[in-house]
Amino acid sequence: MPEISVVMPVYNGEKIIGGAIDSILAQDFDDCEIVVVDDGSTDATGRICKSYGDKLSYYKSEENMGIGAARQRGVELSSGRYVCFLSTDDRLQPTFMSEMLAEAKKHQGGVVYCGFRLIDERFGLQGELTPKEFGSHEDFCVASLNMAYKDSISVNYSSILAPREVFVAVPFDSSLRFGEDLDHILRAMKHFKFYPLKKVLVDIMIHAESETSKKFFSIPENNHKIIEKFWGYWRG
Repeated sequence: MPEISVVMPVYNGEKIIGGAIDSILAQDFDDCEIVVVDDGSTDATGRICKSYGDKLSYYKSEENMGIGAARQRGVELSSGRYVCFLSTDDRLQPTFMSEMLAEAKKHQGGVVYCGFRLIDERFGLQGELTPKEFGSHEDFCVASLNMAYKDSISVNYSSILAPREVFVAVPFDSSLRFGEDLDHILRAMKHFKFYPLKKVLVDIMIHAESETSKKFFSIPENNHKIIEKFWGYWRG
């Protein structure tokens, strides 16, 4: 059983997935597995993934299920004690796993998240975000909900590391084709505490072809539904 599983959902990522995989293979920590879930790609994504041989496990869905289903399928196919996620247009810094794992072991059962840099498609630096320190978990929950009302999210899911149990107890909503990360954090924070690691260990790429950019105008309506679901979940 590996210590860490990196789950990578992908849909038509032939132009960018190689860099994401390479950033995992360049880690200073090697007790990990890479699980790629191809969500029905029609480009050369599969060929590129298979070129890595036994350095990763590759699974393909015959139809496009959506990111919620792909994330959860990746969790189910993985075997690590801890799970993290990497979008194909993002990159891990070489010490991500070792530093995140050390922090996670200080907070047994909790979700650890780090800071990240925002980069463009030419890898130019556009900004940097370091996690805020909250006085209590309740403060974190309030801040996360307030950010959801502003169509934002308190934790980027390419910057987390969590015990497998988190995703067993609170699985991703497989019906969501985007916003699955916001939905998950709003439900998971009812049962698990979130701990910031105030280091920048991930590069998040922002560009016009990202799935978030393509669905930009649908975000408010989608988030409204997620928040309504949150209130029902917390009151239940």
